[in-house]
Amino acid sequence: MQQKKVLLIVLIVIILLASFAAGIIFGPALFNERRGEDDPGEHNDPGGDPEEPGQGSNNPDQNGDAPGPDLADLVRAAAEKHRADPVDAVYNSAYNTVIPEMNGYRIDQQATLARLMAAAPGEAVAPVWQELRPAVTAADYPDAVIERGNPARQRVAFMINVAWGNEYLPEVLDVLEQHDVQGTFFIVGRWAERFPDLLQEIHRRGHELANHGYDDGEVMPDLDYNATAASLSRTNEIIEKYTGQRPRYFTPHKGEYSSVSCRAAAGLGMRLLTWTLDTVDWQLPGEEAMARRILDNLSPGAIILMHPTEQSAGFLQLIMPELQSRGYRIVSVKELLSPVPSFPQLTLKR
Repeated sequence: MQQKKVLLIVLIVIILLASFAAGIIFGPALFNERRGEDDPGEHNDPGGDPEEPGQGSNNPDQNGDAPGPDLADLVRAAAEKHRADPVDAVYNSAYNTVIPEMNGYRIDQQATLARLMAAAPGEAVAPVWQELRPAVTAADYPDAVIERGNPARQRVAFMINVAWGNEYLPEVLDVLEQHDVQGTFFIVGRWAERFPDLLQEIHRRGHELANHGYDDGEVMPDLDYNATAASLSRTNEIIEKYTGQRPRYFTPHKGEYSSVSCRAAAGLGMRLLTWTLDTVDWQLPGEEAMARRILDNLSPGAIILMHPTEQSAGFLQLIMPELQSRGYRIVSVKELLSPVPSFPQLTLKR
């Protein structure tokens, strides 16, 4: 009997010792696990305040030098949404004409991400854009004629040929200035020699200057290469002498030209242009008739021919608001033919 009591006591002691040891080993872990579940005061939120819609996170990775996934996703989503493929120039071999190309664009994701990472929290940042060049450009056909800009853009330009009409020029310039519109004035060299003050006034008002040959009586198809080049060079020199601007475009009288005319212009680094629409303003058909003639046949990329006549200022007053109401931008010939794209007005907020 005494032996059984001793064994019972030993067994109780072993159980007590085992329970004590289990409390030492497992107790803190169990306590901490239960506290982690029940005590919100011990949470550490690594993300800080939640991001607003459209914003990216600035959380670095565990190495401290990479953007958080939210920021990278923001740039990637913008890049997928805001891009445009380039448009090739279109050459017509039957007529030796070319419609200019248009560059595409996309967001440079790496550079934009770096710009966002360098910005302050909440700062709006413009993306870094990359232009995409087309495979075929107008430069591939240097002696081809251009009659219009690329129709993919809602733009038009005024080609204003000047060999006479001095008394009407100031009013034309005033109306263009009133509407904040830049025209392209194709100047006859002999006229510029006689009226340098008017030439300089056109330039002072911020308009583009181009070449209309030296003499209004020249018949370009009858001139050989050297005579054509001499006419264009002489006019360029006169215009540059009085304004500092050297023309890059040439349009022949009455739109008449030959392959020699095209090659002579190209040899001087110039481009021979004609027009898409003609106001026929020299016939004085009336301001409303001219406006209707243009508006009824209007299409994106049009080059609109006109001259300084007694009806020109009134025509411009009628047509410019209508063009703008239809979503057209009135630009210089240089801008009309430029392949540079219009990038979206976009910012990304960090």
